[in-house]
Order: sequence, then structure tokens, then C-alpha cells
Amino acid sequence: MAAWLRILALGLLFLVSAPMALANSLTNLRAWPAPDETRVVADLSGKAEFSYFTLTKPDRLVIDLKDTKATMPLPFMVEKSDIVSRVRKSSPPAKGTYRLVFELKGPTKPNIFALAPMGEFGNRLVIDLPHPTKKASNNPPASIARKPDPAASEDSVVMPFGTSDIIVAIDAGHGAQIRGRLVQAANTKSTLPWQLPRR
Repeated sequence: MAAWLRILALGLLFLVSAPMALANSLTNLRAWPAPDETRVVADLSGKAEFSYFTLTKPDRLVIDLKDTKATMPLPFMVEKSDIVSRVRKSSPPAKGTYRLVFELKGPTKPNIFALAPMGEFGNRLVIDLPHPTKKASNNPPASIARKPDPAASEDSVVMPFGTSDIIVAIDAGHGAQIRGRLVQAANTKSTLPWQLPRR
């Protein structure tokens, strides 16, 4: 009888200790804000088994880590990121699940994947959060209005632009009235007044 009690006690001890031995642990969170996205890496003691979904008003990313407990303090603040402000824990949907909530600054489409141990790093869960696209302004720049020159008047003579030669001709006809005419001739040599033919 005593032998059966010992076997039963050992069996109960195994059933209680087995889930504890298999439980995963969240040991650390790291973040790298980049120009286009922010990457958050969760360091785990074992392979990550997870599910996730997003919420709006306010925007959030929720990750449920199955059979996991946390050995690090939360919340985890993320600085200099255009998409996420902090990571905190929340009430889990089931016993043995650890729920992480990413508080976001806007909508995003997360890319989440697990990495196996490599080198000095153990099991990891990588969360890539793209930043909101910044829309370029379609409004054309306002034209710069030129202020009128107060020194200019209606009687002012405006000289033409360019490098064309200018011919000044004096016409002494019809009552011997002398008038000055300003004529612009492109790509011609200048003719002086005294070189004009007499009428």
C-alpha cells in the first residue's frame, strides 16, 4: 500500500513539474528604430509559439506567447520611433499565455517571425513595424510676386533684352519734323546716324 502511495505521489509531482520545465521565458526586449521601420526583438529561453492581431482606436499590436512567462520588467519604453511608443503586458486570454501589447502611433502591417539560436543569441521573436508613409505635398510652391519699382513710370523707356544690335535712325521728312525712332534689328551691324543715306 505504501509503495502505491509513493508511485502516486511521484506521478503527481511529475505532472506538476512537467509544465514548469517546458514553460518558455521572455527574458529581454530590444528595439532599433530605423528611418522606415522599427524592429523589436524578444529574447526567449525556448522556441516561440505565438499568435497576434491588431486593434484600432487606439492602434495596438497584441502578441500572445503560448506557454510563456516573463522574467523581465514591463512596460518597455521605445524611444525615437515613429510607430511604437512602448510595450506592456495585458490580461492573457488563457492560463499559461503571456500577452504583450505594443502601443502604436498609427496603423501598420507588422511582420513577425521566429529565429532559432545562432552564435551568442538564443531563440528570438522578431517584430518589424513599418512606419507610416509620409505623403508628399501636391501643392505647387507659391509664386514670388515682384514688387513694382517706384522709380519706373509710364514715360520711362524700357530697353529690350538680349544682345541684338540697335539702330537709331533719324527721319527728316513731311514738314522737316525730326523724330527719333528706336528700331531693334537682330544680328545686324549698328549704323550711325551720319551713315544713313540722304533723301
